[in-house]
Amino acid sequence: MKKLFLTAILSGSVLRLAAAPVVIDDFEKGKPDGWTVYKDAKSPAAQLAVTDDAISGDGALKVMLGGCTRYQGIQFFKVPVMPEKAVAVSFLVKPVSGPPPTALALSERKERYGKDLATAVANLKISGDDWQKITVPLASMKYGSGPERGKAFPFKPGAVYSLRFYGAVSERPSVFLLDDIVWETE
Repeated sequence: MKKLFLTAILSGSVLRLAAAPVVIDDFEKGKPDGWTVYKDAKSPAAQLAVTDDAISGDGALKVMLGGCTRYQGIQFFKVPVMPEKAVAVSFLVKPVSGPPPTALALSERKERYGKDLATAVANLKISGDDWQKITVPLASMKYGSGPERGKAFPFKPGAVYSLRFYGAVSERPSVFLLDDIVWETE
């Protein structure tokens, strides 16, 4: 009877292997290839650099935002197409000084450098001053503007997306590090 019960349990359970994540950028090339800064016209200059202060691999992106009165952040247009069974975007972040990024946005596009068709946004909760992994489930992301604002965003596997980190609206400069940005899959 024990053998039959154990066989039933084992045959009824499914061993799920976690699918490998798809790397968006891990900054191992030694330069911030494809990353750009955006800011309002009145804000001080901002810079990007690759640093060896990394928790994983040899490099991490060092973001230095000069503060702003309206908006600032960084964006990446070379995001690999969304893989099948994508469930989240994850990344490592280390706040160094000033406010950390406040939100993550994914904008659907027809072409990599084309116009945004629609944008999904999720607020980030980053605290402390050490490396931490942040995972943003795609199901938690909402339309960021337009008549659908606040409603669930319908992600499309195989679609082209750009990625943005929104900086805090603050006159205080901020510095933070990013690494290992990936599409998580099931």
